[in-house]
Amino acid sequence: MTSSRDLLRPGVNIIIDGQWGSTGKGKLAAYLAGRSTVTLATSDLQANAGHTVVLSGKKYVTRHLPCSFVNREARIFLSAACTIDLPVLLAEIEALESFGVQNRLRIHPRACVIEPRHAGEEKRDNNYMASTMKGVGAAAAEKMRRLRTASLAGNCVKLARRGWIGEVDVVDECQRGGTVLAETAQGFDLSLNHGHLFPYVTSRDVTTGATLSNLAVAPTFLRRVWGSLRAYPIRVGNTEGGWSGPHHQDQHETNWQLLGVPPEITTVTGRVRRVFSWSEEQFYRFVRACGPTDLFLNFANYIDPACAEIRTPAAIPEAVMLRVKAIERQVTKALWGSKALVRLIGTGADDADMVDMLETVPAGECAE
Repeated sequence: MTSSRDLLRPGVNIIIDGQWGSTGKGKLAAYLAGRSTVTLATSDLQANAGHTVVLSGKKYVTRHLPCSFVNREARIFLSAACTIDLPVLLAEIEALESFGVQNRLRIHPRACVIEPRHAGEEKRDNNYMASTMKGVGAAAAEKMRRLRTASLAGNCVKLARRGWIGEVDVVDECQRGGTVLAETAQGFDLSLNHGHLFPYVTSRDVTTGATLSNLAVAPTFLRRVWGSLRAYPIRVGNTEGGWSGPHHQDQHETNWQLLGVPPEITTVTGRVRRVFSWSEEQFYRFVRACGPTDLFLNFANYIDPACAEIRTPAAIPEAVMLRVKAIERQVTKALWGSKALVRLIGTGADDADMVDMLETVPAGECAE
């Protein structure tokens, strides 16, 4: 049985991706929310990335709703930084009807709403960089330019008539002793201003500071920053005539066959993902910019197949433990002696395929 001890604290807790996305933030969010008290689940997600939760073998995919929907006691808030594909959001709400999300949802009136023309603009202008072409950047650009054509959630009749439009005072939630779990989209190394190489980035910043800004919350209320990592970082797949971007100098691009695992397909575009070796440079930049307090290492079974679906610390193979210790040393180097432990290790697709490294193994218990 996994302990919920200190996974989250009253105040704002952020989940942020330390690489190029698709590290398993949805799995992490569901795990944390399902084992902790969460009073407010927030997201600043956009329509260009999918987030997956597998509960007892059943798969749920969201592109707008936070994966902490699994906690039925939490209110759900889509922040002003969201960029919404309305049909996608409505389909998600319907698919999750059994979780009661429709009765817990609020959407900030200044969240963007994508119009069909926005995807067309990106197909015309952004094909060279293998964009997902979902219209996210084009919709956000209209909002930033303050154009009269900008479409905002507060003006969307389909959302307003369901009673979903409204601001949520996150500071007030914290002052009442509530626990906020904030889920972010994509990854730090895709940040518009701080990502690896422009223009092969996303349309905004993905940092701890940006997340607090999106929620209109001061750093005073920040409690935990969960950094989500993959054993082998990925980028979205290339397209005909389009390239999704470079890698760091201390890593190389590999392939799924060499890793000995089935190719991963992106949730939104259906492309085969590009996969790379671990980069200390990439991780160092993330730690310096985002200051994680706790780390989640996912896809540990890619390092050693013997790690697949194990759920106890005693069963973790040596190769995985070597990676864990190396990551923790890198944090200390990046933050001048500060520490962040690899607290959770993902060993499979299901929510329960997780190892809590601070969970003690009772005497006499054998490794799985």
